[in-house]
Amino acid sequence: MSTKPAPKPAQKNLVPMVLVALWVVALIALFMFFNKPKELDERLTKLEARSGTVSGKINPVGGDQIADIAKKIASFEKRFEELDKKISAEAAEQNKKFDAMSGRLDNFESKCAGVGKPCADAKSPKVEGEKKADIAAKPKATRKKVARKKKRDPVFSYGAPPSYPSGSYQPAQPLPQEEIRRESPQQNREERNHAMRVNHGDSLYDISSRTIPASGLPPGYIDPVKKLAPGAAIYPVRENARRY
Repeated sequence: MSTKPAPKPAQKNLVPMVLVALWVVALIALFMFFNKPKELDERLTKLEARSGTVSGKINPVGGDQIADIAKKIASFEKRFEELDKKISAEAAEQNKKFDAMSGRLDNFESKCAGVGKPCADAKSPKVEGEKKADIAAKPKATRKKVARKKKRDPVFSYGAPPSYPSGSYQPAQPLPQEEIRRESPQQNREERNHAMRVNHGDSLYDISSRTIPASGLPPGYIDPVKKLAPGAAIYPVRENARRY
């Protein structure tokens, strides 16, 4: 059989030594944490200062203050009583108004219930006489008459009317119409283009003598142009001018 080895004496004494060392370390830490007299004194002074300020703010209630509070409570009670009275009076007035309105509504409903039924006094002679008297007392509508104006004949004060000649209107003598020789369209177009061309240095007589016949007007229109000076030019002559 195998036998377990017996523990050595050095291992048995190691565990209590470790526990004692840990306990010593804990005591040292606690001592270092609580061994701060200056910090404790500062904290105590701060707490005393705070307690003094709080006690200074809280004033003890005296007899005068209690009397003032009692007076205020009494004034509040009076105001509440006045408000209750005012509310009750307004409620009574509203109830009266509602009662009056309900009475009027009842009367109106009773009157509406009898609408459409024949009434004995509706066509009595007394009522009809009163209606006729009211109608007779009213003023009658009158229509205003306006006099019509009479038509009058116009009066002429310009003397005798003017006398017009009895002869008929004679128009002016027409211009002589001469027959114009018609040529082929192409030849006529070329001559017209050539006649309508205006060159520098041409006189008014030259231009008119070309353009009037080319435009198709009768020869009678050129008679006033013949009175012009043949040498009077409307365009100035330029040197080295290109003639078309």
